[in-house]
Parts: sequence; structure tokens; C-alpha cells
Amino acid sequence: MDEYIYVGKIVGTHALKGEVKVISETDFKDERYAKGSRLYLRLNEEMVPVTVKSHREHKQFDLLSFEEYPTIDHVQPHVKSELYVHTSDL
Repeated sequence: MDEYIYVGKIVGTHALKGEVKVISETDFKDERYAKGSRLYLRLNEEMVPVTVKSHREHKQFDLLSFEEYPTIDHVQPHVKSELYVHTSDL
């Protein structure tokens, strides 16, 4: 069985370019959220892979965008989703 480690939760969107606000629970933000990194969205007990397009910090949030979700319309359904990293990517 695959093993995943929780790294944060999407709590909202930011602007129109598909950025999401994440409350992060990782000590390794630079590694986890580096451009090109693979994360997983937990959607209805399924783990869906996403590729980090960008990361920046804003106030108390980490703002992430994903290659697979280029606009706010694409990411809006994923608000309140949890983000994970696969143990093989540690």
C-alpha cells in the first residue's frame, strides 16, 4: 500500500491565476513546494497527483499554483482538500 505524508490544506483561492492558499504543516517548504515537485490532492479518498508550478509566501499562507489547474475555476472545487507528499519523494 502506498504511503503519503500530510503537508497542508488548501483553505482558499488567491487571485484569478489559479493560486491556492495553503496552511502548511511541513518543515521543508523549500523542498516540498519547489517548482516541478509532485504533490497529491486527496479527493474522495483518491490521491490525485499535481505538479507545483509556483510557490510564494503571503501573510500567514503559502500560495501555490499547479500545472494541472491554470485558473481559479479549475482550483475552486479543490478548496478544503488536503495535500500530501508520497514517501518515495522524501
